[in-house]
Amino acid sequence: MKIAATLIASVLGKAADYSQNGDNWTGTCATGQSQSPIKIDPSNTAEFVKQTTFEDFKVIGYDAPQTWSITNKGTTVQLDPQDSSAMELSGGFLGDDYNLLQIHFHWDKDATGLPTSGRQGSEHTVEGKNYQGEVHFVHIKKGITQSQLAGPGDLAVFGFFLEKDDSTSTKNWFDYTIENMIADKVRTKDDTTAEQLFGWSAAQMLPKDLDGFWRYEGSLTTPTCDEVVTWTVFETPIKMKAATFDMLTKSTGLALLPPTDPKIPSNYRNVQPLNGRKVDYYKKSKVAAPTEDKKKFATKVAFGTLPMSHKNPLTGEMTTKLQQVQKILLCFGEDEKLCMFM
Repeated sequence: MKIAATLIASVLGKAADYSQNGDNWTGTCATGQSQSPIKIDPSNTAEFVKQTTFEDFKVIGYDAPQTWSITNKGTTVQLDPQDSSAMELSGGFLGDDYNLLQIHFHWDKDATGLPTSGRQGSEHTVEGKNYQGEVHFVHIKKGITQSQLAGPGDLAVFGFFLEKDDSTSTKNWFDYTIENMIADKVRTKDDTTAEQLFGWSAAQMLPKDLDGFWRYEGSLTTPTCDEVVTWTVFETPIKMKAATFDMLTKSTGLALLPPTDPKIPSNYRNVQPLNGRKVDYYKKSKVAAPTEDKKKFATKVAFGTLPMSHKNPLTGEMTTKLQQVQKILLCFGEDEKLCMFM
């Protein structure tokens, strides 16, 4: 089928031209009636539907560390798991079971996150507010392959806003992932050369609070913009340091180009009309981030100081001093309180 052939190019294809943030794209991108991203406007009651029930997401395997490929796709960095089938998603009124296919990012290096910003940054907006960026967790319906993608709901995408926050000095897992695992590792490479990321789990990038989300039927936000996506956009953003955001926008090398270059250091698509579609909003107080029913282990990073002992080779005297450390820990149990160095 034609749509299947074009979808492969759309999901995994070459870099799109973002010189006009998608306004110059053709085909379904220009003629489709269920395009993404959109402006989420809760004040418009004709478009916005508030749901009074909530179904938890069930996520299996997101906490398990595995090997990932990091690829410079030209305008974004993409993470592909070695074993997509090991990560399963269901619930949340999706209606089907899905596997995590890949993770990628959208941004604008000059986005401020303010309504007055001339640059959008995030792809979706909420009541006119945009964020500095957006990360997409792309899931494929369980039991089908990319060559079989053909209809609405064959892909389910989780969208999380990225927001700069330097209010504290504490770094989170998103900061660690970008700064220590991605950073400039693929900046000078093309999409035929992938770097390997070992022992990282997708759950480490998720925010702690998934208390509310918007749901609508839409499309891929890159050409060929096929309308096969069930979108879930979460209202709680992922926080990141300003230095992390700077590293992210430079990860493809586009930030080094002049603003007049067709590959402008911006990779978001402008918002698209709803054309009569409804946006459902689901919220339940104190909904925890998705975890396995019985979490067995998780990886963490320890930052700070630890007492380190040293032996004087001449006198045999032992001394203990506090030293700065950054270690990866493997933690066990439901509360992850029993940890050991990897």
